[in-house]
Amino acid sequence: RKKIRKSSRQEREQEKRDKLMMGLIPAPEPKFKLSNFMKVLGEQAVADPSRVEMRVLQQMQQRVLNHEMRNQAAKLTPAERRDKKSRKLHEDAAKPGALQAAAFCVKDLANLKHRFKVDVNAQQYFLSGIVLLCPSERLNLVVVEGGPKGVRKFTRLMLNRIPWHEVQGEGAGDDEQEGDGMKDEDNDDDDEDEEEEPTHRPVAASSHSHIRPDEADLLSSSESNRCDLLWHGAVARRMFTGFRFQESRNSSAAKKLLEGRGAAHYWELAMRA
Repeated sequence: RKKIRKSSRQEREQEKRDKLMMGLIPAPEPKFKLSNFMKVLGEQAVADPSRVEMRVLQQMQQRVLNHEMRNQAAKLTPAERRDKKSRKLHEDAAKPGALQAAAFCVKDLANLKHRFKVDVNAQQYFLSGIVLLCPSERLNLVVVEGGPKGVRKFTRLMLNRIPWHEVQGEGAGDDEQEGDGMKDEDNDDDDEDEEEEPTHRPVAASSHSHIRPDEADLLSSSESNRCDLLWHGAVARRMFTGFRFQESRNSSAAKKLLEGRGAAHYWELAMRA
């Protein structure tokens, strides 16, 4: 891409030089700077240096203004930016041999906030797959399929960004963005990876002292909750259409459900994890 831009820029400059030599366009005004205008103008600069300096400053300001106007004209609107990102994600998945899949095992997915993040990010990255809930086995399987970029970002969501130890109802006042898959890539959720300041740690440690006995099991389950990556690699075709949540009564029902999609091996990996 850089070579294409360079060659096209050289072609435009050569065409401009040819037109100047044939007299089809007027010669551009010399590019003045405060460091070179004495050499360029010579006697004219010596005769009236203040006037020439003002002319140089005006030309410099005009160059800056023209640069900003070109940037503004080339800037995409929010709708065009969203369309560009979605198009690139579709193209990423449509490349030959580029389709990838990833499987995750989550111990507890009862937190609705976690479910929302998983669902929205999968849709925004145009991933297909399934979230298979099996409360009897205390096991939840998440399978996604899509382009390399979408699967990579979803993997980062599952392994780094989501605080799986968080109890439902905590963090309600955070400024966290739910489902931010289409955000700017340069600012991809760096705030969520920051550690808490030491002054907050005693408060967090003492906040468990007033928990009711019937909430003790939920708290211990949340603190031990985690997400493990079972498998990540290339696949020949998609096994799922769309992304959905589904609950199974037991392990055999879950495996039977995946067998219809040709993905029973994912459940076997989750059972061995």
